[in-house]
Amino acid sequence: MQASNETSGEELKLGRDPVALAPLTGQRKVAAASLPYVKFALIGATGVVPRTLGDERGVWPIKLVVTTDVADSLRQARRHTIYGLDVHFEAWTDAPRDVAQTVKQRFDSALTQTDRLLSDTAALFDCPPELALQGLAKLCQQMRVILYDNRWYDAQVDLRATRNARVLAGRR
Repeated sequence: MQASNETSGEELKLGRDPVALAPLTGQRKVAAASLPYVKFALIGATGVVPRTLGDERGVWPIKLVVTTDVADSLRQARRHTIYGLDVHFEAWTDAPRDVAQTVKQRFDSALTQTDRLLSDTAALFDCPPELALQGLAKLCQQMRVILYDNRWYDAQVDLRATRNARVLAGRR
């Protein structure tokens, strides 16, 4: 993802956001809890894994999650699979959670129609991360969902924390 705030489908790149989120403590933690933003994360195996013993082709398990806590989503996904999972992509959106869930449902539906479902319980699909990212970018573009990086989210948290502080100062 680029260092800019907004990313378009052509700019989306695999990998975690290189800019780490600033620590959420004190007023920033309260501000972050009040924000409605969610994050898309592509979670999947770190490489191709065999489906059965002797499988030379293998599969690439991947899933899309809509969350506010990627680390927690990764922990939950790891409970339902024997594969080593990692985050292949993450981006924030200011779209309402129900719109983000609709993007996820359409993403899952597109992969289900191509017989790529590996596990009902873990909602894992056989899809290379690059292809999954292209599909997500196309869906977001069609539904006019804008994706942002961690710098944008940190700026939103800081803005909300400043507003909260002004409100509290005005009450004293």
